[in-house]
Amino acid sequence: MVLPEFVKVNKLLIEDMLGLRKGDRMLIPVSAGIPEAYDIALSAQRYAESVGIKADIMVIAPFKWGDPPNEVLTAAAKEVDGIYMMAPFHALDLKVTFDKLKIPMIYVGESPGTDESLIRTMLRVDPYKMREEGWKIADAFTEADEVRITTRTGTDYTEDISGIVGEALSGFVSDPRGTPWEYVPGACPGIVERRWGTAYGKVVYDDGPFKGAVIVIEGSRIVDFEGGPAGERLRHWLGDRIYDEDFMCPCEWGIGTNPNAMMIAPNGRRLLEWERVRGLIHFHFGDSQPYPVMHEGKLINPEWKPAKFHTGPNIWYPTVYLDDKLIVKDGVIQEPY
Repeated sequence: MVLPEFVKVNKLLIEDMLGLRKGDRMLIPVSAGIPEAYDIALSAQRYAESVGIKADIMVIAPFKWGDPPNEVLTAAAKEVDGIYMMAPFHALDLKVTFDKLKIPMIYVGESPGTDESLIRTMLRVDPYKMREEGWKIADAFTEADEVRITTRTGTDYTEDISGIVGEALSGFVSDPRGTPWEYVPGACPGIVERRWGTAYGKVVYDDGPFKGAVIVIEGSRIVDFEGGPAGERLRHWLGDRIYDEDFMCPCEWGIGTNPNAMMIAPNGRRLLEWERVRGLIHFHFGDSQPYPVMHEGKLINPEWKPAKFHTGPNIWYPTVYLDDKLIVKDGVIQEPY
């Protein structure tokens, strides 16, 4: 059963973020065997049809990372004006639905507690204010030539970002400045488009099973591990992946700005929300160019391909400089940005 207040989330998602209107058609893919996700899909369908938007739920077989895209789902997605994605997003052939057709999609996720999570992180904040703040931080990325991240736990990282555009990543796929392919909740302004050989330094895992592990980065490659046993566990877990031709460190990272996001929500939900914790940096490595990035209506990384591997540490209480401008101080986002 979905919490009653979730109807207001559906209004925000469907009308404001997806930008759908009366007469439009929406597809809601959902994985088989996940009752919580199906309940949310039904709530979305009911709300959409109450305002004149035709909404179809499509139940698909469970999808694992690395499986080929679902052809039936991709064919159905070609016929709609927007996608409310409850199933794993790579079940779609994004090279078709995004690259060729630019069909707007919001990835909602399918874990238990999604309704509570989105009520807390979307209704009990001001998503429009977060979008505005996200673009201010994103524009600061765009204008800067270099970023430096440090922490009291030992992270000391520098990257040349000249010529790379920042993205607000606020969840509004209807935003003409951003990308019509977004996650919710927002926001985590940052950068996805990369260049080889621009990143150097050390990054410390500040939480999780590898807490205390340190990755040593040279030329956008992981070249060593430090941090004692935690570092050795991480080295063993990653194995030979770090030597793959397309393995880049980082492939994307961003700064959380959502004041109500939690690392682990009260119901145990972690998916998506933890990247939005205000003042936290998620710092991910793996396949280079793992996502399509649109900026002001233009696909800026046409060489992108779906990631086969994508992971990385969280950086807590960072201090972030863009050139000589202080953006974050010990985990507190600074104003002006």
